[in-house]
Amino acid sequence: MATRRSRAARPAPRDERERSLDRIQEARAGVAARSLWLKRLSVAAVALTIGVGALQEWPLLQVLAIPLALVLWWRDAGLTRVDRRLERLYEGVRERTIPPPLTGEESAASERLPEPPDALRRALLSGPGVSIHLLMIGVAVLFNLLG
Repeated sequence: MATRRSRAARPAPRDERERSLDRIQEARAGVAARSLWLKRLSVAAVALTIGVGALQEWPLLQVLAIPLALVLWWRDAGLTRVDRRLERLYEGVRERTIPPPLTGEESAASERLPEPPDALRRALLSGPGVSIHLLMIGVAVLFNLLG
């Protein structure tokens, strides 16, 4: 009787699709962590260039904060695109319309999916970090105009 309970209590073996879904979610978590790192870097780098430029009276360094914030925003938008592709891959595998990718091939499989023509523009304007990047660009511009 005890052996029947232990057999019944065991979870069902996970198939390749379920393991693939877990790997896709892990890849998305990695992309989200890199994106958060870029947002933090944007805030720190813009504040540092403005602060050092103001303390040392180097106006060129203060102006450098604007393109620096733009470059970090662009990189973060690229990560937003990757996350959206991985999300579409996850949904396709979950709904069984896309075969599960091989281990470690999640990003490559997501890149093969069709992407809307305005994906980069949408990532730039609607990503989760757009407000932080716009804020840092605004701070840099205002500080240079009023500073």
